[in-house]
Amino acid sequence: MNLERIALFIGCLVLSLSLFGQSDCIDLRDLNAPYIHCTWGTFEDPYQNQGVCQGHHTVITDPLATDPRTREQLHMIPFDETYSISLGDWAGSSAESISVDIDIDTNRFDLLILKYAAVLEDPGHFPEEQPKFTFEILDMQNQLVDTNCLSAVFISSPQLGWNNNYPVYWKDWTHVGMDLTDFHGQTIRVRLTTYDCARSVHFGHAYFLLTCGDKSVENISCGSLSLYKFRAPDGFNYRWYRLDDPGQTLSTDRTVVVPYNTTGVLRCHCSFIDNNDCSFEIAVNLDTISIENHYPIAGFSIEETSCTRVIHFIDESFVSLDGINPDGTGNHCENILWNFGDGHTSTVPCPTHEYRTSGDFTVTMIAGLDNCSDTTYQIVHIPEGTRIDTLVCDAFVWNGTTLTDSGVYSHTYDTEGDCDSLVEVHLTVVNSDVFLRDTTACDLFVWNDSLYLLPGSYTQSFPSAHGCDSTVTLNLDLNYTPFFDIHGAHYVVGGSEWGFTEYTYQLILGHQLCQVDSVTCSVDNPNMSVLPSADGTGVQLRVFTLLTPTDSVALHVTVHNRCGTEERTFWIHTTGYGTGEHPDGQHALSVFPNPNAGILSLLLAGFQGAVAVEVFNTSGLKVLELATEVAQDEALLTVDCSRLPDGVYTLRVRDDAAVITRKTVIRR
Repeated sequence: MNLERIALFIGCLVLSLSLFGQSDCIDLRDLNAPYIHCTWGTFEDPYQNQGVCQGHHTVITDPLATDPRTREQLHMIPFDETYSISLGDWAGSSAESISVDIDIDTNRFDLLILKYAAVLEDPGHFPEEQPKFTFEILDMQNQLVDTNCLSAVFISSPQLGWNNNYPVYWKDWTHVGMDLTDFHGQTIRVRLTTYDCARSVHFGHAYFLLTCGDKSVENISCGSLSLYKFRAPDGFNYRWYRLDDPGQTLSTDRTVVVPYNTTGVLRCHCSFIDNNDCSFEIAVNLDTISIENHYPIAGFSIEETSCTRVIHFIDESFVSLDGINPDGTGNHCENILWNFGDGHTSTVPCPTHEYRTSGDFTVTMIAGLDNCSDTTYQIVHIPEGTRIDTLVCDAFVWNGTTLTDSGVYSHTYDTEGDCDSLVEVHLTVVNSDVFLRDTTACDLFVWNDSLYLLPGSYTQSFPSAHGCDSTVTLNLDLNYTPFFDIHGAHYVVGGSEWGFTEYTYQLILGHQLCQVDSVTCSVDNPNMSVLPSADGTGVQLRVFTLLTPTDSVALHVTVHNRCGTEERTFWIHTTGYGTGEHPDGQHALSVFPNPNAGILSLLLAGFQGAVAVEVFNTSGLKVLELATEVAQDEALLTVDCSRLPDGVYTLRVRDDAAVITRKTVIRR
């Protein structure tokens, strides 16, 4: 913001920003003054309650204040003023007004200038229900004196160039002028009203000032007089033309530029912004006026106060006809911009500024007349206050603020005298080092004399310079060597009949946190095969053909992970009873017809309770399974194998006490 203001002056002052001596002609800073009337109420009746309502009628004096609902783009105070009036709030359920009684003496001023900015929500209601801001000139009975020329209603409108911060639209500071000539010797009442929406949901808010002017053309030519430049009063629509050529428009701006040797009468048609039919004309006779060179000369003096950090700056700029000496009028330059060297600026002619830190500050004054300016500098020395030197690790909390960077920080403490106490902290911040380390280990990990048996993230601190410890975070990936054992039957069935059976062996890892990468299994008997289970912690052993009672089979299992490879051999022996059968004379199984066409009957003897029937093909693949309940010593079951292709199949029937296998042939 400050850089933008400085650049505005340096880039040639193409606009006059204020009329010094007139902006205070209507003083609104005391809202309890007898000529100011504040009201508040509802959308239907904003005038039902009398008096200043806190939060609805507010005097703004902070020159750096911005409106947060405009993304801080709208300044609450105009660039060329020292205060403004805030009218309304943000609750969306009220309306409020301020009325100002003004005695009109056209010998002092004959123009009233409203400076306003508005921030209105646009909820898309009907126009008569929208949030709005109104301006009216009334008589002392609160009646409009002119409905066409002296009143206006402002509703947010992106089509009219309002700034979009949807659903909020805002209009930057705008000037509206009004002709008061007809009210000489009378008292008028100027009333401004803000309305939230009629549905009491969406807000309307405004900032404003009232200033004065007169109906005259101002010569603002300066520097080399190759051109004349004139300016009309503020706040109107304009049309400049020559009296001898009224059909040709020279300018529609507030200012007009004509060649140095122009003669005749120059006229300006000024009309009300809201109605072009409300107008007046002013003129300047170029044949009778004397136009001289004007140059701005910057200058100021410094006046110390009782507080060494508070400095009063006095405007000693002047207007010169030769660029060196004053012109004798005693007038100061029209536009003043101060840069106090600490990041703060001001446009007040004679400001008082408080420095919050010590040191030498270069104060810059830019003095301007319209499109030319002059600059001067002085250095201000602010003595050091109470100094505290401190060194901290990472951060320092002071007056509720966390400081993380080295530097000089100041705070002013209220004291009983006129000058508050300044304390400066010269802060050195040493940042603790932070490291991240990834580590892989097997079985256990020892770090800084600490033993870690589980994977995870661990943090330790290590001493470093200035007593600010370094922090190391260890991401530990810990695995264990795959020691294991095998649990399962040591005997499988052998006998005189070709058969099928399967057994499950479980791998028991030596540590429950061991993560296995692969399991490899094999047997040294061609009549058997092994298959690891899906989770890698088990082995299925399948027997396909006849085993003699004296066979011994070696089951080889190898388990691998990144921490190592472990091998185990597990010996399995065969039993001496019939293939697939336990030595139990109470159970019997008959299959008929055999061969069959796919429908076969099973005669069961000795089976009780839950009975499972499984059918395997010659590759050992289970192709059919069913379950039933048997409640008597003998039972007859029908098994439908009609969907199976022709071939030799093995039937296995089992309950809790016995397992019997038989062969059957399907042949169609």
